[in-house]
Amino acid sequence: MTAKSALPIIAALTVCIIPLLGTSPALAQDERLVNGTFDANLVGWQTWPPGQTSLVWEGGAARLTIHPPAAVGWVYQDVAIQGGGDYAFSGSVRKNDGDVAAVCLRIRWYDEAGNLIVEVSSPSITEDSDQYRLLSTGVHTAPKRAVKARAMGVATASGQGSVWFDNLSLVGPAPQPLLSPSPAPGSTANPSPTSQDASPPATPDPGAAPSPPLPATGQAPWAGWAVPYLIVLSVLCLALGLWVRRQHQPPDCPGSVLRL
Repeated sequence: MTAKSALPIIAALTVCIIPLLGTSPALAQDERLVNGTFDANLVGWQTWPPGQTSLVWEGGAARLTIHPPAAVGWVYQDVAIQGGGDYAFSGSVRKNDGDVAAVCLRIRWYDEAGNLIVEVSSPSITEDSDQYRLLSTGVHTAPKRAVKARAMGVATASGQGSVWFDNLSLVGPAPQPLLSPSPAPGSTANPSPTSQDASPPATPDPGAAPSPPLPATGQAPWAGWAVPYLIVLSVLCLALGLWVRRQHQPPDCPGSVLRL
């Protein structure tokens, strides 16, 4: 087969394969933190210990200040996580205050009862600099019984000192919803509401657009057309194979009646 005769095959295979590559599902990791970039405010973040720490928004970053007599303080956010999932906590830190001895990032894992299971920390920054530096805990697997993670920016100080945090990010899977238990035999699956908790039926808005149908649980959005598409792809590939075979078929013998 010459290079010129191969061009239709290459073009056809490209048309068939590229849409499949473009619609392949990806293993996405979710950002678990709210407002980790501090673009406009400090929504979602708290400090500890109360009364001995303060958090101030400054130009798209969060400034944590530790006030005596506290020697350690942190800014933190609690998020729901999936036990057994892999998570990584990272962010940018600026330490240029001599009264701050060290700063690091930390994840604490908690069980359903609120008990601390274990914690992991990033390396600490101890030298002062006017530049932001990246810290990361690396990827860690949450304990199986963990249901909550506390993402913390922790600083130790010998007096009143401040440290700045920005672009904080905790990446990992969202918690999986719990399955509803099946009703016990003899019980009513959907009991009728009593007069105290009954609500009048909602009146549909005549001007509202109908909601689009949701894909079936556990089914990817592209699964509905995947099978027809693969059938068409198979037919095209079969036709291409026959075409290639015809290009290489020797001339018929005189008197032959068997042809493709």
